[in-house]
Amino acid sequence: MDITQTLVLVGIGVGGGAWNAVAGGASLLTFPALMAAGLPPVVANATNFLGLLPANAAALPAYREELGGLGRELRPLILVSGAGAIVGSLLLVVSDPQTFVALIPALILTATLLFAIGD
Repeated sequence: MDITQTLVLVGIGVGGGAWNAVAGGASLLTFPALMAAGLPPVVANATNFLGLLPANAAALPAYREELGGLGRELRPLILVSGAGAIVGSLLLVVSDPQTFVALIPALILTATLLFAIGD
């Protein structure tokens, strides 16, 4: 990896972290950038998650007031999201990497559509 590619990835990472902290969905930019840099898709996926984790943790206090009133409404969402993350992670680990590669365009398109039609 040359210096230009490194600087581009750092810029995308910083921008993606800020984007994720404010609105979420930065993986739509950062994940393809990691793949374009040559990382295998499964490695890019894991790297992307770990790279954006600090932005998520840093943004959480900013939303404390908004999340505080949700209480019971938030619990089922956390459970479903957690279960989906566990199932998705297990599927990613046990399936053929080429299956994930084939699904990437559909996953990105679905995520984009959900962001476009969501509140």
